[in-house]
Amino acid sequence: MPFGKGDHAGKGDHAGKGFFSSLTYLGQVRGTYLVCHSRDSLVVIDQHAAHERIAYKQLRDGFDSSAPATQQLLFPETIELAPAEAKALEGHLEDLARTGLYIEPFGGGTFLITELPAVMAGRSGKAMVEDIADELAARERSKSLDDEVDRVLMRMACHSAVRAGERLDEREVRELLAKMDSIDFAVTCPHGRPVYTTIELSEIEKRMGRT
Repeated sequence: MPFGKGDHAGKGDHAGKGFFSSLTYLGQVRGTYLVCHSRDSLVVIDQHAAHERIAYKQLRDGFDSSAPATQQLLFPETIELAPAEAKALEGHLEDLARTGLYIEPFGGGTFLITELPAVMAGRSGKAMVEDIADELAARERSKSLDDEVDRVLMRMACHSAVRAGERLDEREVRELLAKMDSIDFAVTCPHGRPVYTTIELSEIEKRMGRT
């Protein structure tokens, strides 16, 4: 059964053209939050949520255009699935190829992952495919598939994104900020969590007794 259509995350509000690239980067807190400042505020960015939003947008664009960016694996990854998950996955292989995820049946519940979406560069696809197969099997049981593509893309974006606790150097942070400016940005990740928050300097001054 083919995937449905629709953008789960929506367009949201953009902070302004070039806003993120213009920020001064101060540092990373607990390997999770990027602390920056603009002229009149501190900006705290959840690195996982931000990267997840970028990845989702790239995956969605590739799916909608049927021209996803992919990376071919030098050594295909092998995955074993239970019967229900294997059946659900096999019924959606063509749809998954539209996201840049190429999987080949290898008999029984065995599959070979031969290509991954480009946003997954450097990451294993096994856990992601297991997650997707579980989602597809559950959706088949529920018979509610209208937003199936969004759920699959959300899971793919989550697996491709940098994790909370991962250390990023300044070059990687600057690349992330530039990518945040390069898309039709939304203020939440695909799961609805805020990507960033701002603290006005006037509020800081108030708290520090400088008003």
